[in-house]
Amino acid sequence: MAAKKIRIIKAAAAVSLLVALSSCGLVSRYRLDLFVSSGDTHKKVAVEHTQFVKDAVLGDPYGESKMVTGEGHVAVVTVGTRWDSQESKRFTLLGFDQYWRCRIYLQLSADLGAGRVSLENTSFLQLMEHYQLQPDQKIFLPVTGFFDVDSVTSDWLFVTMDGSYRNRDDNAVKFDGAFKVKVSE
Repeated sequence: MAAKKIRIIKAAAAVSLLVALSSCGLVSRYRLDLFVSSGDTHKKVAVEHTQFVKDAVLGDPYGESKMVTGEGHVAVVTVGTRWDSQESKRFTLLGFDQYWRCRIYLQLSADLGAGRVSLENTSFLQLMEHYQLQPDQKIFLPVTGFFDVDSVTSDWLFVTMDGSYRNRDDNAVKFDGAFKVKVSE
């Protein structure tokens, strides 16, 4: 009977520790979900690919070179999801069921320290494919928001973001959540 009580106490202590760690944010590295919103739809996106470009800065979003050589680094995150036309009538970029993919470009400082950065002048996103759109319709500039470099290890950069973007036609998307980018080769 005493052995059973000890097992119950150990199990309760383990659950309490897990809850405490979760509430402190220490588990956040293992729960990296990124979401996109447009109109009344909020969806989880799949992070398909990340790229860490050393010694680079953002170029002209509307130009050929999205990145140029400079003092800093750029994180490029390719994400995608399937938009279902039944989910939202307000998503104006697509009028039918289609896979939606974009690249998020984030300008990072040369020292790669943790901290918060405003999205203004440090980010843009590019809608991929959708050849029916003009090139400038596929570029979205930040309207509001930030990204946080939560931590940097020898292999990974952990980022949290919350920001809204608009293209020249006033179509809007919002990203919120977290992801990681491999910084070592």
